[in-house]
Amino acid sequence: MIEFQVASLANNPEGGDFWQGLHAASVALQQAAQSETAVYQVFSEQLTKLGLHGSINLLDESRTRLHVVFTVFSEKLMRFMKRAEKAARVNALQFSYSIDDVAAESLVLTNGSIVFLADNTEKMQEVIPPKIFRLIAPLIKPFIHIPAIIAPLFAESKIIGVLYLAGAKLTQRDVPAIGAFATHLSIALENARLFQVVRQREEQFRVLAENVPGVIYLVKNEQNYPLIYINEKIETLTGYSREQLIRREVTLADLIHPDDHADSGMLLDGLDLTPADKYCFVYRVRHRSGIWRWVEDVGSGAYDSQGELLFLEGVLSDITERIQSEQLQKTVYRIADVASTSVSLDELYRSIHQILALQLDVENFYIALYDEATDTIEVPYFVDQFDTLTGRYQAGTGLAELVVHENCSQLLTRQQIEARIAEGVLNVRGTMPEVWLGVPLRTHETAVGAMAVQSYKETTAYSERDQQFLLFVSEQIARAIERKQAEERQRALSAELTQQTRLLEAILAATPDNFLVFDLNGRFQFISNAILNYLQVSVRDVVGKTWQELNLPSAFGQLSDQDRAAVLETGQLTVREFIYPMPDGDVEIEFLTSPVLGPSGEIVSFVTTARDITERKQTMRAMHRAQKIESLGILAGGIAHDFNNLLVAMLGQTSLAQSFLQPEDAAFGHVAKAVEAAEQAANLTRQLLAYSGGGQFTIQPINLNALIQKSLDLLKVALPKQVQLKLKLATELPNLEGDTTQLQQVLMNLIINAAEAIGEQAGVICVGTAVATLTLQDSHFWRFTDQPLPEGLYVHLYVQDSGTGMAEETLTKIFDPFFTTKFTGRGLGLAAVLGIVRSHHGGLHVASEADQGTRFELLFPIVDKPIEIPLEELIEMEKHKEGLVLVIDDERAVREAVADILEMEGINVLAAANGDEGIALYQKHHEQIDLVLLDLSMPGKSGHETFLELEAFDSNVRIMLSSGYSESDAIRGFASPPLVGFLQKPYRLDTFMQRLNKFL
Repeated sequence: MIEFQVASLANNPEGGDFWQGLHAASVALQQAAQSETAVYQVFSEQLTKLGLHGSINLLDESRTRLHVVFTVFSEKLMRFMKRAEKAARVNALQFSYSIDDVAAESLVLTNGSIVFLADNTEKMQEVIPPKIFRLIAPLIKPFIHIPAIIAPLFAESKIIGVLYLAGAKLTQRDVPAIGAFATHLSIALENARLFQVVRQREEQFRVLAENVPGVIYLVKNEQNYPLIYINEKIETLTGYSREQLIRREVTLADLIHPDDHADSGMLLDGLDLTPADKYCFVYRVRHRSGIWRWVEDVGSGAYDSQGELLFLEGVLSDITERIQSEQLQKTVYRIADVASTSVSLDELYRSIHQILALQLDVENFYIALYDEATDTIEVPYFVDQFDTLTGRYQAGTGLAELVVHENCSQLLTRQQIEARIAEGVLNVRGTMPEVWLGVPLRTHETAVGAMAVQSYKETTAYSERDQQFLLFVSEQIARAIERKQAEERQRALSAELTQQTRLLEAILAATPDNFLVFDLNGRFQFISNAILNYLQVSVRDVVGKTWQELNLPSAFGQLSDQDRAAVLETGQLTVREFIYPMPDGDVEIEFLTSPVLGPSGEIVSFVTTARDITERKQTMRAMHRAQKIESLGILAGGIAHDFNNLLVAMLGQTSLAQSFLQPEDAAFGHVAKAVEAAEQAANLTRQLLAYSGGGQFTIQPINLNALIQKSLDLLKVALPKQVQLKLKLATELPNLEGDTTQLQQVLMNLIINAAEAIGEQAGVICVGTAVATLTLQDSHFWRFTDQPLPEGLYVHLYVQDSGTGMAEETLTKIFDPFFTTKFTGRGLGLAAVLGIVRSHHGGLHVASEADQGTRFELLFPIVDKPIEIPLEELIEMEKHKEGLVLVIDDERAVREAVADILEMEGINVLAAANGDEGIALYQKHHEQIDLVLLDLSMPGKSGHETFLELEAFDSNVRIMLSSGYSESDAIRGFASPPLVGFLQKPYRLDTFMQRLNKFL
């Protein structure tokens, strides 16, 4: 029917130009039938040429409404249409209407008839609602009151809509031609739809073929299986294009691994298949780059009607990752299995090498471990074709260090290695490889070493897949190495622990401390041998028992319970001192109880250290006494210094007054007694300074025998008549270095002390000398002085009496100042002796027993110097000296006494109360001042600081230092000149002037 209508359109002589135009339009539609858009475009162009306008209206899915899907109008009509759409507020292409409202469309859709309308106005009124029609009627005049033809549109022999055409030239006789045109339009639209479907299906097949995870192929069932089709995935798999394989420049058979020929259907002479069979092969194919890949070949046959196999169609899937994953998993399992055995580290390294050889070329393989603490590389395993490398070396810029420091794997060709060497950032040990692959050995994300393989043959020996494989297994290898290292450390620690246990047992056996270990219930877990021996029990008898079960003293047990309870509450160490009764007397013991913590920090047991502190306590008490005596010595020195300043005024002023009197004057005797009393007070201050160790010394070589002989008369006068003095002096006695006056005082105080010990009864005091050899075992000689003495020879002096002796308690106090056992004491006595011995760097020992008397032994260092015999100095009181003396002393009484004496002698005086005032006076009068008399100890600016500033101002200044301390101590640190002399406080008029006359 369609062909007839087309033919009638083409050959009907009555149709004229209009029909010819419709024929041309129909042909154009058929030619554009590859796209619906193209069909609509041609439809629009052809109607415009024919001077028609119209629309294509298609049924919706409910087939109850028609939708305007395409319209065609001339430009002039289009302008009217736009105005009408704007007025009606509707878009013609979005317009739809019910088929029940339009009689003509209903007839066409129901019967497939073609309807001719001489006037389309009524039809337009049916389509457009009345209100809107009245609104837009003036605008759509060009579209109404003209002929129109409505024809059906088909698809798959089914009416799908209508073609509406209108134009002034249409007549009734054009109905067949318009019907034929509608049929051509239907065919064109259907062909466009089918063409689109086909194209979509082809695209879907293409997309499917190209996106299937594999290579789709079709081969003939002939020799060598000629290839008919293969998709583009083949290039990804093999590196060769589909065109190369179709042109047989290379075949699939050429790419199969030689070892896999028996596992490939492509190389079999023929496949024994039935229509229901499928085949599956697994083999390796070579990529163009040389890398081998695993494939799974799955397919089936295509048969003709007689059941003969014509084609093989299948899919090649790249299963390299799956195979490698399986191999990787097997490798990891093997490594883990080896690591779980009792092999050594060296055996583990060899096993790892053998396991990796199943998957990788490891002909040249090594493991390097990095020690961050020492920055060194250790190579515990190294296998290579050419080189040997083991041991440890300092880390540098080698390949292994590169992997460790960057903590990432490296796959480097020879060219890349040489480029880095040229940059100075890399160094290669041994033979240069063609390719090197190294991966880090990590523990806790930190690289602790490297594992490497290298090839000297070709740069393609290792791929990125090999790199990933080695990197993956390296984690398991690192864990295995770490585990073996931990096991070996554990064995070493176990051996060390055994050794430490033995050492601890030896230490516990040798230490004077004793140890007790309790559990949380107070049961003994360990107890020292010394305690076991004291309790006369064995370890077996003690462990697991409490102190109550062992019948230990309750005082100890209760205190121990209290200490453990305190530790359990606070978690801190407790210290307790306890007096424990022992067969030989009470012992002072210090108990230290500390917690033993478990893995989670909880207390699991207690350790108590029992330490005998009896001797330490005695030592501390002795030290306390020594510190008290030292403090008293400092106090005594300060008091003596202040007394000396007062005595300067007293002795100076009284001796000055005495100089104005004659012996026959009534006041002379009284003044003389005052001078004598002041000198006795000065003697007391000398004892105080002697006790403090800061007295006036005139150090010189002394023969102790000669000193004793010279002092014999004085010593005998001090003794009661019933006490006899005996001498036992060494025949030859070396000299000692000391102060004669001080040593005489020592003799006097010791003899007086001995006489008092004898009391009213008859007795003997023996004074003896000798040469003694001192060793470090003779520490009793510095028990009281607290000054250890070096070994060697010493001058030995002893004083022994036959008195009542002393108890130990008394003996420890005899050197305390003002301590006495008599009703009336003599003051500093033995305390002064101790101070003098200390200042002479000597030693002192006292031995005394009740009713056996007391023996004092003194040691003095020997000096190899001859005794100088002093020449008698003639004291000439020169008169009429002149000059100016600057007196700098903080004591007003001292300044006044000195000024009075000097002014009496006709010498001018400037006085200053402190260092700053003295310096100011000297700077003002330095040209007239002949001598500066400077006090050593002053508040504010000291004598030494004043001395330095005077010297800085005038290097020719002459300064005489004055102090109550000994000359040797006082002038220490003073340069001479400008120091020209020393004046010991206190001093008399004659002594003072004798010293000053030398410098005026």
